[in-house]
Amino acid sequence: MPTLDEWEQALATPRYVTVESSPALVQQIRDAHAWMDADRTRRGKVIPLRKDNLVEVPTFSPTRTIEVIPAALLLRLGVVTTPVIPNLAELSATWAQIRYIWAFEIPPLGQINPKLRLSNEAVGIDFHQKAVLSDEIGVGMAAILLGTYFDAPEAVDVSIAMKDPNWRIGRQNNSSPDYIFFGPNQTNLHVVECKGTQSSRSVSIDQLRRGTEQVKSLRFANRPSPPSLVVATCLSRRDTKVLLIDPPDEGDPASRREPERLSDREWMIFDSEEFARSTRLLSQAKSLAFAGALREASDKVEQTRVPVPKRRRTTPPQTEIVENEFGRFRGALQPVGLMDRMDISIFQGIDESMYGAMVQDDVPQIAEQTLAFRQRITGHAGATAGQPVSSRRDHGILIVRTMARDGSFLEVRVSPR
Repeated sequence: MPTLDEWEQALATPRYVTVESSPALVQQIRDAHAWMDADRTRRGKVIPLRKDNLVEVPTFSPTRTIEVIPAALLLRLGVVTTPVIPNLAELSATWAQIRYIWAFEIPPLGQINPKLRLSNEAVGIDFHQKAVLSDEIGVGMAAILLGTYFDAPEAVDVSIAMKDPNWRIGRQNNSSPDYIFFGPNQTNLHVVECKGTQSSRSVSIDQLRRGTEQVKSLRFANRPSPPSLVVATCLSRRDTKVLLIDPPDEGDPASRREPERLSDREWMIFDSEEFARSTRLLSQAKSLAFAGALREASDKVEQTRVPVPKRRRTTPPQTEIVENEFGRFRGALQPVGLMDRMDISIFQGIDESMYGAMVQDDVPQIAEQTLAFRQRITGHAGATAGQPVSSRRDHGILIVRTMARDGSFLEVRVSPR
């Protein structure tokens, strides 16, 4: 049975991750494209359209070592992967935290600059579960990068958001990017494709190659086009590396007057106000569902023009307010009993003031509370790399807490039976 010290090490100890966006990486992706093009030609296959104008991301060029705290990674993963249309969301929202708490190796006490690497348990799981774990951690790592280094912590699922008929866009194939990330008031908009693997760097290179065939360009008639990012996370026993590229757009269609599909790779959005409204509401629905406010989340989705399928009515979880050194948060508590005679309670919530502003759909108040919350994070003593985490013991119970720039909050309590 893991000790409380090991639980604390697993959740709250900062780990180190290498992020690469180098000219050498760009060339390797180009070489992979050339090899695949030749192979497709030999087999009589069509070479798909893609983004060839690949460049490195200056913030991480050629490489940069960053700190990642596992509890903060689990929080971001939990928020981003929570469905905006509640469907047993009280289970799916906590699934990531429960499943991946032990995904990473516990560094020995006193170890200097421990790397984020997979535990033996995570390495040894079934092949199919391993693929899911890699993809999920890849989403969480992308969310850490976008929220911390690009100031874009809010996210919507492209597959859901593109169902808004007022966007008046579509696609001819099944490929699409994973998420749209953005900051307050639709700033720092990014279209992001997330990848993950436990195999090798060469597999990550191939994932980036395929990502350039999947990530779309969103173009607007009356605002700058957002950048596209492809993020591939390579997990191993030794360390974690994140490979990042920017496939920029080519040309400027701002002079076009009609909404239209430009090509298989690019989509014009004529009504940018509807786009902003829809993505804002869907992002709020995700945050509210994460906090257990399922009815409020459903109301947000219904305010968009995204069709909502009829689902069986369920009793939503009871939300409550907790107050701690980070502030006041409204959310829901999920107790989990483990077979190793440990009890875990996971509280997921959002800042109480932001919660109220979201429910009232008070856009100016949301912006004001978001700014105040970010200032609180910046001034927090434990805000390592923008990831504030605290851990303490209370009557034999380990309590680990963390919060993020979008107002989300996670508390994990671990107690022996």
